[in-house]
Amino acid sequence: YQGIMLRDSAWEKIEPSAYRVCKAQFGDRYPVAPRAWYLSSRFEEYTWVTLNPDDSAKGLRVKGLVGMTPEERSVTRLDQALAAGRWFQPGENLVSIIPDKIAETLNLQPADLGKATINIGGLPFTVIGILNTEEAKTIKDLDQESLAPADFSHMLRSQGGAAQAFRQSQHLSWEDVVIIPFTAALDFGAPIQSIAIGFPDGEQVEKALVAMLPRLNFNLYAGQGEQIRKWSALASTSLGGVQDLLVPILIVALIILNTMLGSVYERVKEIHIYSSIGLGPNHIGVLFI
Repeated sequence: YQGIMLRDSAWEKIEPSAYRVCKAQFGDRYPVAPRAWYLSSRFEEYTWVTLNPDDSAKGLRVKGLVGMTPEERSVTRLDQALAAGRWFQPGENLVSIIPDKIAETLNLQPADLGKATINIGGLPFTVIGILNTEEAKTIKDLDQESLAPADFSHMLRSQGGAAQAFRQSQHLSWEDVVIIPFTAALDFGAPIQSIAIGFPDGEQVEKALVAMLPRLNFNLYAGQGEQIRKWSALASTSLGGVQDLLVPILIVALIILNTMLGSVYERVKEIHIYSSIGLGPNHIGVLFI
């Protein structure tokens, strides 16, 4: 898609202030789509998020929740992967989109959407959509990775050596997550993991890059035409203020030179004596070092 996507190189959380800045700068003109992941475990063994159908005390387990906004359909068009139902609308909070495998397990039919509910964390979420997981797998973000949460347990087992700016990550299967509104995910304490901004053309993307690059400390991916360009702030350094140090360094060098010359002139007679007894200039020079 034509736009910009930013995230941390190791999928660390993005501070809410970064989202507010993007929303304030672009939200009135272009769709800004943040994503929040609620994972009950990150770098250890999985624990599970339990879903309780409204008519059953038996719970189903998923590995996490993905919080998304109505703007997501304008950026990545993930709504096109829906097998039935609809995407989120502005202002909705206690609604959900479940994967087709869970819908089959619960025996949910398209006619049940908008009426059936599942309990997540003790709250009733109305099911409004069923996600075609095979279709969702084909939709990639600008980093060419899945929109599903990263598999942090796999990342821990496979990581090694220095951090890599554009390391490819393994992601959870869409069959193991439920999509809920972004605001609901924040209420559960889910951190923001990435932000995508859609633009109408490459020219607007270029203008946004000029404004954003100096202020970012994230991996940034930009879709322009048929190309995807990427930048990283990992291990970047800058050297500034050197010109302010030139004069002090020059003064110190002159002071040292003056001290050394004074030491030589004070010992001129000794130098003559050493020369008269056969010491060469090199040997005499060593005495002053």
